[in-house]
Amino acid sequence: MNFYIVYAIDKKGKKVFDGFEADDITKLHKIVQNNDYVPLKIYTIDERFSFLKLLFIPKISTDQAIEILDNLNIVLKAGIPLTDGLKDIKDDASNENVKKLITRISNDVANGMKLSSATKPFENYFTPTIINLMAIGEETGQLSQTLLNGADFLRKTQTLKKNTKKALFTPLISLVLIFLAVVAWMTFVVPGMVDFFKDMDTELPALTVFLIDASAFTTEYISVILLGIFIFVVLFRLLYRYIRSFRVFILNIALRVPLFSQMVKFFNIAFIMEYLQLSITSGLTLYESLKMLTKSIENDIYKNDIIRIIEQLEKGERFSEQTTDRTLYTNYVTRVLQIGEDTSSMDSELKNIATTYYEKVDDLSAMIPKVVQPITMLIGGGFMAVIMMGLMGPIYDLIGKM
Repeated sequence: MNFYIVYAIDKKGKKVFDGFEADDITKLHKIVQNNDYVPLKIYTIDERFSFLKLLFIPKISTDQAIEILDNLNIVLKAGIPLTDGLKDIKDDASNENVKKLITRISNDVANGMKLSSATKPFENYFTPTIINLMAIGEETGQLSQTLLNGADFLRKTQTLKKNTKKALFTPLISLVLIFLAVVAWMTFVVPGMVDFFKDMDTELPALTVFLIDASAFTTEYISVILLGIFIFVVLFRLLYRYIRSFRVFILNIALRVPLFSQMVKFFNIAFIMEYLQLSITSGLTLYESLKMLTKSIENDIYKNDIIRIIEQLEKGERFSEQTTDRTLYTNYVTRVLQIGEDTSSMDSELKNIATTYYEKVDDLSAMIPKVVQPITMLIGGGFMAVIMMGLMGPIYDLIGKM
């Protein structure tokens, strides 16, 4: 299949560049027409530059992917042909990227491609497991049900991620607000007291002298401090995203911080077990499911451990015996997996574990802000108490001598 970049006019009259895959130029023209484009110039891209395809993949959110799967399920349940259903979903979509993505899937389906194959270029949104589910559903005539299962899986993992981020970012936001309040005091309040202290013509306590010096430093270098913080945050994000060893280092720290370690652990256990249960239900073996999991799990520490487990399974070891690392798993996980292996009910036991840890994540996401709030208030109150003691102490001493 060839790859083309098309310079065209869209239905709104705007000139655009877009990329398409097609067997030949004739089929390309049909695809371009289906996208409501009037081509001005077509460029055939050499295979050496096939990476340019990534630039033209429509970007959609997880919520939009869930909505597409839900709509496809409704279409098939209603007995509407898939090609007609895809056209209806495209016409109803309000987001341009969603329209583009469905149009591309619709073009491939209209050309005889199965839905699972047509969605494969977009596995970043639909995940390899859900696409594999689609393929099995197409073979067994249960495509509608597999789409429903896939949407449910994405919905659960999306909720899981939102709850986890909410719980982990609440303390961070509180600390940032405390820091900004302290900086504001040191920059705008303390300098106003300096002349007053000089007029007192008395020896100032060490704490007051420290606050005055700190205020002078903050006021003089406030722009440098803020720039330094900005650079630190940007550098941290870049290192975390692109340097794997740095990311593993940070994740190891997170797995040792009280409460947060539980949140990270419970989230990953829930995700792993739900993923494996869905894969096994779709017809894959545990071994195949674990292999696919390595492509989907984001936490590098758990990914490394899954790779280790796969190697042990290849040696004939039992899955449950590989979950004894209490930093990553729990006694409950190991026991339930043993039951699943002994009773040949692994899929149902995986579901039980996933459900249990979904609930634990929900409970923790509600509890962490309640636990952290008093701590952050204590920290903030402590900073303000130190500042007030440093500012008001000399005044009280002066009043006492009068």
